[in-house]
Amino acid sequence: MQKKVDHVNKEKKKVENVKGMVGKALHHESSHTKSE
Repeated sequence: MQKKVDHVNKEKKKVENVKGMVGKALHHESSHTKSE
């Protein structure tokens, strides 16, 4: 049971990392287009 929880937490962390990267990329893109 505990192993399953660890796996779920790992997946959640992965999702958070991806969200963060996407957010950074989007923010970078928007600020880049504004300065053009």
